[in-house]
Amino acid sequence: MLAEIEAAIIDRLKVKAPGLAYFDAAKGESILPPICYQLAITRGQAESAPGRGFNQKVNISVWVGLVNLRSDEARRRGVYPLLESLAQMLHREDFGLPCARLRYTGFEDVTVAEERGEGRVVYELSFETHFVVDKQDPEETEELLSLTMKYFLNAAAAPAATDVIETPETP
Repeated sequence: MLAEIEAAIIDRLKVKAPGLAYFDAAKGESILPPICYQLAITRGQAESAPGRGFNQKVNISVWVGLVNLRSDEARRRGVYPLLESLAQMLHREDFGLPCARLRYTGFEDVTVAEERGEGRVVYELSFETHFVVDKQDPEETEELLSLTMKYFLNAAAAPAATDVIETPETP
C-alpha cells in the first residue's frame, strides 16, 4: 500500500500540475528543474486492529523546490501559491485506494544554506493517512520477504535481467 500511495500522488501531480517536475534523487540528476518536487512516506505508526492485523498511520512528505534568483522574498512569494495549490489538490484525496483520505497537516521551510545560495527555496508539505493491514498467514509473509530480497533489494548489486538493444549499422 505504501508504494501505491506514493505512485498515486505522483500520477495525480503529473496530470494536475504538469509544469511541476518530479525529481528522483536516486537517478543521480545533478541539475534540478526550476520547479520540482520529491516525495516519500517518512513515518509510520501502527495500532492493533482487533482480529484483523493492524491500523497503519503514515506521514507523507512532499518537498517542493523553486528557483528564483532575484531575492529570498521573490522566492517565498513564488512558492506560497504553489504550496497552497498542492495542499488543496491533495487534501482529502484517497485516489481510489483502500485508505483514509489524505489529511494536509502543514508545511515547513527546509531550505539549507547551499540551496539558498543557489537561489532555491525548498518547502516540505506534510500529509497523513491510514489504512488497515490485514494479518497474513506465515507462508504469505515468508513469500513476500523472499520476493523482496530476491528482486528489489539485490537489484542494484546484481540485476535480475538485462535488455540487449541492437541497432543496425549505418553505411
